Amino acid sequence: MALEIEDSQPPSWLTLWRWLKDYEASGQDIRSLVPKYVSKGNRQPRLNPEVRKIISKAIEQVYLKPSQASGADVYERVIIEINQSNRLREAIGQDSLEIPNIAAIYRAIRQLDPYVKAVGRYGKRITSQMYDPVQKGRIHSAH
Repeated sequence: MALEIEDSQPPSWLTLWRWLKDYEASGQDIRSLVPKYVSKGNRQPRLNPEVRKIISKAIEQVYLKPSQASGADVYERVIIEINQSNRLREAIGQDSLEIPNIAAIYRAIRQLDPYVKAVGRYGKRITSQMYDPVQKGRIHSAH
């Protein structure tokens, strides 16, 4: 069928089998084949926006520096910043911010643009050498 309709990426046999199983289990209701993207996982960010801001600031101030700090170093800075913020929040009667799991820090670091990460950690010159296309020099002919 894929050849007939010129489908360059046909579904695998396993996908077809799953579709058939879902279709039969639903009493042959065609609606059972509609993807259920909405019900796949939590789409809402779990971190408080203020905590996300603290994480971003810590990454910028600690990780994106030539000192080559680690994710654990960023995490320590986040804890310090949140504890300071919580003291202020407590003084004015606001709820405390929750300290995120260290995995949230590593996830934020992984999501950084690789070029931005390299510029922060290695500088523009070295990053340029790593990422810029190789410049072709003049071809010298041997006489």
